Amino acid sequence: MLKRAILFVILVFIPCFIKAKLTTEELDSFRLREASASFVKEQKIVIDGKLNEAIWRSGVWQVNFIQRDPNDGSTETYKTEFCVFYDSDYLYVGAKAHDPEPDKIIAILTRRDSYSQSDWMYVSLDSYNDNRTAFEFGLNAAGVKHDLRRFDDTNADDDWNAVWEGKSHINDEGWTAEWRIPFRELRFTSSDDMQWGFQMYRELPRHNSELSVWSYWSHSEEGFVSQYGALKGLQNISVKNPVYIAPFVAGQANVSKNLVNPVHEKDYDLLSNIGADIRYSSPKGLTFNATINPDFGQVEADPADFNLTEFETYFCENRPFFMEGGNILRFSLGFGDGDAQFNNLFYSRRIGRSPQGWVPEDDEKEVITTSYPERTNILGAAKLTGKTTNGLSIGVMEAVTSEETGKVLYDDDTRQVGVIEPLSNYWLSRVQQDFNDGQTSIGGIFTAVNRKLDDTGIDYLHKAAYTGGIDIDHEFLDRKYGFQGAIAFSNVRGDTTAIQETQMSSARYYNRVDADYLEYDPLRTSISGYAVKAILTKNTGNIRAATGGMAFSPGFEINDMGFLRQVDDVTQFTWIQYRKWEDMKRLRSFQMNFNQWSVWNFNGDRRNIGGNINMHFDFNNNWGSGFGINKGWGGLDPAFNRGGPAMQTPDNWNLWGYANTDGRKKVILQMEGFYFQSDDDVIGIGIEPEITWRPKQNIQLTAGVEFNRLKDTWAWIGKAEDENGETQYIWSSMDQKTFSMVLRADLTLTPTLSIQYFAQPFFTAGEYFDLMCVNDSYAKDYNKRFEKFGDDIIYNYDNGEYEVDKGNDGIIDYTFEGQTDFNYKQLRSNLVLRWEYLTGSAIYLVWSQGFTDYESFKPFDIPRDTRTIFDTDGDNVFMIKISHMLNI
Repeated sequence: MLKRAILFVILVFIPCFIKAKLTTEELDSFRLREASASFVKEQKIVIDGKLNEAIWRSGVWQVNFIQRDPNDGSTETYKTEFCVFYDSDYLYVGAKAHDPEPDKIIAILTRRDSYSQSDWMYVSLDSYNDNRTAFEFGLNAAGVKHDLRRFDDTNADDDWNAVWEGKSHINDEGWTAEWRIPFRELRFTSSDDMQWGFQMYRELPRHNSELSVWSYWSHSEEGFVSQYGALKGLQNISVKNPVYIAPFVAGQANVSKNLVNPVHEKDYDLLSNIGADIRYSSPKGLTFNATINPDFGQVEADPADFNLTEFETYFCENRPFFMEGGNILRFSLGFGDGDAQFNNLFYSRRIGRSPQGWVPEDDEKEVITTSYPERTNILGAAKLTGKTTNGLSIGVMEAVTSEETGKVLYDDDTRQVGVIEPLSNYWLSRVQQDFNDGQTSIGGIFTAVNRKLDDTGIDYLHKAAYTGGIDIDHEFLDRKYGFQGAIAFSNVRGDTTAIQETQMSSARYYNRVDADYLEYDPLRTSISGYAVKAILTKNTGNIRAATGGMAFSPGFEINDMGFLRQVDDVTQFTWIQYRKWEDMKRLRSFQMNFNQWSVWNFNGDRRNIGGNINMHFDFNNNWGSGFGINKGWGGLDPAFNRGGPAMQTPDNWNLWGYANTDGRKKVILQMEGFYFQSDDDVIGIGIEPEITWRPKQNIQLTAGVEFNRLKDTWAWIGKAEDENGETQYIWSSMDQKTFSMVLRADLTLTPTLSIQYFAQPFFTAGEYFDLMCVNDSYAKDYNKRFEKFGDDIIYNYDNGEYEVDKGNDGIIDYTFEGQTDFNYKQLRSNLVLRWEYLTGSAIYLVWSQGFTDYESFKPFDIPRDTRTIFDTDGDNVFMIKISHMLNI
């Protein structure tokens, strides 16, 4: 007993006092380290996190982890050690996280894959041994599992999920953990002398968010997977190729008074669904996933949005089938963390989107009610993703969505039915080949969307849409520098009506009256375009940088399967960053960024130029803050007049900032805010406070509030044809206020049983005044650019039109329809109980509720708007879904 106590002091307490930063020569011995796995012959290892089997005592334990945070290059505060065994089916990892104060170990209980400021240990396996890809398995001190897939060396896919076992246990000496990872979940080639990339790291949040790693590399060096050590000793492992089939059944009740109409007297609908998810892992390192008649009712609803712009809103993917492995299918045409990051040839939200069509109504009849499905049904989808042992990444996806119809019911009991979304097929194929130990990757992509439009009456959608591209990602000079390049093409085909709409879309406006370099052809049945990207980066050291550009030709159209808001665009940018992470008295890290950009069209017209300086501080007490200042110089924007002449935009500037308290505490505060102003006296201001409270280790409550106010001096109203037959572009001053909240409650009873609640009330209202028309769209002077109507315009509430009476002589010169004062409110909520009763098998109980209301000419009034929205008839959805995984 005395010997154990002495050993405990030596192993645990002494490292607490020996934390000096190691020399470069000393640190070299901890880089690219080697560990060995031993074969388990007969003894059974029970996964309970306790490491009490005799075999663990006979193992070779790896020690001496090195900090990356907060003291880069110093020894770890408390000793961490691990040992690796294997048998014919599993890899076993046992780890000990020593801690002299086990009562202070942070063991937050959340649902699987929900990261928290807990004590964590992660096992990461580069079984391809390609220095770019790894499969990672994490456990926290409460036994919560977190798995992810690393790709392209430094990127991670948190949506990747594997079937594996892991448990943790807190004892008097700290906490321990056990992993049992099936070889069938990994990708490798068997041999009698196998070597994998291997990394293990530990997070110790209460010690200044300490991160220590087994195979060390510094913050000044680039890479992640490429810095792994080696795991040796594996021999002749037979590759397992299981088939997982997870059939499911779902029942759903829709309850709402909105369902009641002359042909549907009940206020509820009862629905049922049956389907299956299938997964097969091939011996070539590829995984086949398929879903038949999928049901995503358990997925959290999109955030509320009221879009007054001419461009669509980007929504993140929340559906599990499309999230997992999505990185392999992506083909990015952007860079950084701004809006350009969304530019991609593959945007999975296109599959199963809301129907794009409508049923033409008979103007001579009175409409009683209409019926349109909220989304297109996915009949089935399949994908083949993965990476072969020779470094070839493959991603192939196929999806089919059903034909959807809409219905219109008239007062004479007749109805009209029409196709609003045709039967559609989506195809994607993506390949990437690694060279030079993963420092170079060359790839290509091809996508196709084909719609069955025959006999549907639809002429406004593309019959076919194709895109393709080639990209390269190259690191050189010992990964210190990098180059990213891509070239892509697009081709869409369809009826002349569809191609007319493409030419006149907000992405390009071929019909602009001042765009001599663009040719609008109403007889075209196809349109093609291209895009290019070239970026040079510096990836290591205290100073990092990137410079490059992107160009999208006017005819480039990818939005049938991709996402791109605007083309006819040439963008140049430069980014320089100074970062520091050591030898600071009160800071753990500091970053300062300098950004510069310029945007032009293909005619050489400058759209805008700008710059930004921002700073970010990470303090020793785990608080954080940052701020930035942007300055923009205007130019000619082709989209503001919605097909009219380009519009001169003013110079502007904005200031933004944020601050957050220690994320390890029970109460966490966060604040964000911004202020914007232009030379045209447009002013925007926003504030966003948030509070998170964790009263117990398994309960978390979050409330966030956002308030924005926009005082706009030129907001879009619409177009009008005046008495001379000329098109007038109508604008107005506007005062818009927006208030929203996000409420979350998470209760985790066990790592496999949780209850989550989400609610978002959203209120926005805008008042228009001082209507005006464009006088000289190229004028920099606001008063010359616009001509105000003054008393020459009124709104006729009876017919819903604006009436222009020039000279105020009582004679109406022309009328038009346009945007009016609005008041929009919405409340969405989800309550989800999830129980993973067996690994890979789950039961969901879901209650979703939604209220939406729109009023014209109602001011912003939160108390009144709250009463109004609850007076409307809400939509309630109750659902139960049961899935069961079968291993064949």
